[in-house]
Amino acid sequence: EVVKSLMSGISEDIFVIQGFSVWNKRGEHSGVIGEIENDFFEVVPRSQIKTVWNILSEQKALSADSLDYNMMKGRQAWAVAKEGGAEVINDDDEEEVAKVFGSDVDVQSLADEAARRWVNVNLLVEE
Repeated sequence: EVVKSLMSGISEDIFVIQGFSVWNKRGEHSGVIGEIENDFFEVVPRSQIKTVWNILSEQKALSADSLDYNMMKGRQAWAVAKEGGAEVINDDDEEEVAKVFGSDVDVQSLADEAARRWVNVNLLVEE
């Protein structure tokens, strides 16, 4: 029923996300607030919620053809949420870029490629 509803175009403001998180029920850092306090989750500033939603809404149903585009949109939304404004990811910063030890590969590129491969292996389902 959900798939039929989504395919019909009736519902536009729906995101389908695969995954889960187990929250501690006891202790000083419990529930979703504990996850935020432990830096496992972050809160999108209220002023950026609409912008982040709009960027993520541009993603396509996950497929081999849409994987790179969707990953780019995810990074763009993350940057907007973190920076509180700038929609464009500026790769031309003059700051020193962290490199993987003993190589000329920057850490961010390695992390992006690892995330892409994880999504490809664990979430991409080819029919």
